Amino acid sequence: MSSDLVATFEHDGDTYEIGHLIYCAPDNFGSYVVFRDGRMVGSFCRRAPWANSRDHPLPDETELVALAQAAIAWGESRGRGQS
Repeated sequence: MSSDLVATFEHDGDTYEIGHLIYCAPDNFGSYVVFRDGRMVGSFCRRAPWANSRDHPLPDETELVALAQAAIAWGESRGRGQS
């Protein structure tokens, strides 16, 4: 899996990185992965009318971090993404 790093943030003493999946396939535009310590701990899609278009900018970092935190919480509630 290949991704572009688009944001980092701190949460509960850990550093997370948000990667934007754009190299795997053109239809992945709008798909993101969340890493902690180099390990994938979550993923999310931001669906919008323009989400699959390279002509539109990425969402701002505040929105990406909120979506990433929700993905992490969802995974942890199901026993995923824990060290």
